[in-house]
Amino acid sequence: MFRLLFLFLICFSTFSQSKKIPKNSLKVNLTGLGISMLSVQHEYKLKPNFSIINTAFYRQKVLIPFGNAVDKIAKKQGVGLTGIKFAYIYLDQAKVGYSGYSPEARWYLGKNKKVFLGAFAQVENFNAKVPAALPVRLRGQIAEVTTPINFKFQTFSGGVLVGRKFQWNKISADLIIIGPHPGIAKNFNVNLESEYFASLQADDRIFLKEKLRERFGISETYFNTVINEKGAFINSIKPVPYLGLKGLIINLGYSF
Repeated sequence: MFRLLFLFLICFSTFSQSKKIPKNSLKVNLTGLGISMLSVQHEYKLKPNFSIINTAFYRQKVLIPFGNAVDKIAKKQGVGLTGIKFAYIYLDQAKVGYSGYSPEARWYLGKNKKVFLGAFAQVENFNAKVPAALPVRLRGQIAEVTTPINFKFQTFSGGVLVGRKFQWNKISADLIIIGPHPGIAKNFNVNLESEYFASLQADDRIFLKEKLRERFGISETYFNTVINEKGAFINSIKPVPYLGLKGLIINLGYSF
């Protein structure tokens, strides 16, 4: 598919030659297509060495790429920025979807203007379902119950990226080498639903609440936990630290 797309852009470029220097570029993230994400980018050149870029991206809620490897890494590292523990969370079975928007200011460096430095902001909306094991006490007996956790949250971040441009007439390829973007996550809405919740007594709910905090590292600084007959609900009460990372991204583009 990538070869056909590349050949199409070359043919299209051949039949649309212009003496004017193109100011616009439309790009598709090839790396994103490999992980079921559609990402489209528009670049507008204000100067030969300076551009404004807008990127929109979307991924439907499906299994995460390399789930087994991600699950092992998360369990081995244990605790992330938010303090969440992953020992009883099964990321290899997680379905994650997201969408977002990212504006960028980009400077092309050097005489050939091939290496570039970008400053960008990013807004992302996440929607996921992740199985997790819970210790539930019912009528004096404790059992391990695996139940799906549904959660949504939004992130706001910003950072810098470094990359290199490859140009063939009106066809281009941008390689994003690395781009860390720290920020915050907010509007966490997490719910755990199970038939067991309706049968829990008041002391059993207190037991489960304590175990949730202990097992998953839920910090009272950032999250509020409520358990009733309908389920367990975890909501953020303040912004949570967040760290995203761009890297090894290839954007194939056409200039016009």
